[in-house]
Amino acid sequence: MRSTPEMVTAEARIAQDQPLAGLVSWTVWIPALAATMAYPIAVNLFVDSYHAAKVGSAAWSLSAIAALAVACAVPLLALRGLNAIRLATTYQAIAVRRLLHLAVAVPPLYLLSGRVSGLLSPLFGKAASAPILWWGIWLALAVLVWIGGPGRAGSEPRPAQTAGDGSQQRSMALSSVRVRNIHRTAVIAIVVTFLVMHLANHLVALWSVSWQRATMLALRSWYRAVWMEPVILGLFVVAALSGLVRLARLTRSASDGFRVLQTASAAYLACFLVSHLWATLGARYRGIDSDWAFATGGKAGLLASGWSMAVLIYYAFALLAVAVHVGLGLRMLLLFNHVQPAAANRAARLTVVASSLISILIVAALVGVRLGR
Repeated sequence: MRSTPEMVTAEARIAQDQPLAGLVSWTVWIPALAATMAYPIAVNLFVDSYHAAKVGSAAWSLSAIAALAVACAVPLLALRGLNAIRLATTYQAIAVRRLLHLAVAVPPLYLLSGRVSGLLSPLFGKAASAPILWWGIWLALAVLVWIGGPGRAGSEPRPAQTAGDGSQQRSMALSSVRVRNIHRTAVIAIVVTFLVMHLANHLVALWSVSWQRATMLALRSWYRAVWMEPVILGLFVVAALSGLVRLARLTRSASDGFRVLQTASAAYLACFLVSHLWATLGARYRGIDSDWAFATGGKAGLLASGWSMAVLIYYAFALLAVAVHVGLGLRMLLLFNHVQPAAANRAARLTVVASSLISILIVAALVGVRLGR
């Protein structure tokens, strides 16, 4: 898509500074940080309570529900914080905003930290265990946010560009538009060549796992073809890198509620992509087929084993992030093609709602629901 003056103007307008005075309140980010630190405990407590509830009292069921609520609250608390500071552009607000984007992506980051811990444990022993590594990283990030933002510039906003920098601002806006168009093209190509088929294949499992396997083998002849698979992986790399460039820029600027959801879903998907490729390509390297049994932990689905509960949350939020990111990407595409905002917003909402319903059905299949025999 060619860049037009209107697109550049819109891009520059969304990036305008709208500073809020004062330091960021602890209520914006500490609750999300506390839930993040509690995430491993909540996941393990859910698993223990779930299995105890099958043979014990109703109290264990309540315990499982409470633990699941804490685990699922992390991205929601992070989104609440992001929305609260969406107009702030102080140095500390930028640091908090980026920390909260990481908190949104806690489910894939938790699994990723477990894999990193597995690599480090032979070298460092218990000091590199998954909980210690997890808590250490988040405490370090919290300290950096606490002392880094105010220490650098107090409560002052980032310095604004002067009027003489107009040509530089325009050049940066044009560069941002190019990166956005690269990202958008890569995402559309992924959706068309892989994602729709991949998710449809998961949806088939809601009827029958044997049907899902037959569909999977048929589809693999396309997206695992010798010439096609490198193309799809390359598209994922391009989409991830261009998305991270966009994310780094957009988290420096004020935004609206739509943009908060878009950048938060982007952060989740970037972390999910790293964790998911590590798991699937690593399994294939070891000679393990990354099929439905691999994804769900066996015939009983994702509730069959302890670690799989974390995988279920990770999958569920990933499907929701895809729905939100694609829906809001469609909204931006429509707006830049001069569609009325009301119509663009309506199209985005319909896309997100429809995609979310499909996501719920896929999650049902993942936990073992079957409509067929």
